[in-house]
Amino acid sequence: MRAIAIGLTLLALVGCEASQDDLQQYVMEVKARKVPVKEDVPEIKPFEHLAYQATERRNPFTSPRAELADTTLNTEKECTVTPSITRQKQSLEQFSLSSLTMRGILGDGPSLWALVEAPGGELYRVKEGYYLGLHHGMIVKVSDVGLDIQEVVSDGEGCWNERTTQLSLSKVDQ
Repeated sequence: MRAIAIGLTLLALVGCEASQDDLQQYVMEVKARKVPVKEDVPEIKPFEHLAYQATERRNPFTSPRAELADTTLNTEKECTVTPSITRQKQSLEQFSLSSLTMRGILGDGPSLWALVEAPGGELYRVKEGYYLGLHHGMIVKVSDVGLDIQEVVSDGEGCWNERTTQLSLSKVDQ
């Protein structure tokens, strides 16, 4: 039985051998064709190298030097507001106010607590005197509509300014 299977396989392989005469003839015809050459090929102009001659200016091919910043502060200006740099930062001060969401309030009367959601879904319970946001923001009032936050922001000239911001109560998305 095995001998018959081997014999049929050999017979099939011998039958698959095809003649390549037509393929060789086609290749010879393609090689014999003449390729038309265009006579109106444009002439290539030689490249002229231009030397960099603006030696009094900075060389554009080298890295620039670091600019020196003016480190002198305006001492004539009196600054009345300064942030408390020595206090330990609280956990909500690592997030911007735009990424925080007020989700609810707890308590009644003068002792209201607010629930603030941080990125990642973690809830924090805060009240007046707690800090949040990137600009030394202290909660000055908790109400049923939101939080009033007093921020201390640099004016860029060595002093600080206070601004009041609100974080409104938002509904849970469902």
